[in-house]
Amino acid sequence: MRPEFQNNLQAMILARQKEQQDIDFSLQADRTNQLANLTRSHSTAQRAGIKDYYANSASNGGTKIELANSVHKYMLGENFFECGNQQFDGESDSGTPFGIMISVGN
Repeated sequence: MRPEFQNNLQAMILARQKEQQDIDFSLQADRTNQLANLTRSHSTAQRAGIKDYYANSASNGGTKIELANSVHKYMLGENFFECGNQQFDGESDSGTPFGIMISVGN
């Protein structure tokens, strides 16, 4: 192999490895931030004594809490943040935090 081809190939490999490290770091940071937001919401629901969220449908004048809105997420209540009948411990048996799916990205 010619040295310039080998150097170019090595540079491309290193660039892709760096790109993958950046993506992994970003995903981990997003997950950590989402867990922190859920933990704060769970704690706020506990302190406020909100056990469960019962609402009529939005068409009947009820309030709808959007999961993307972390400011009001605590209003979903403690039961939303608990895994089954067990108290929140950060991860469920399946490894999914809070027993719900957390999507990263769009």
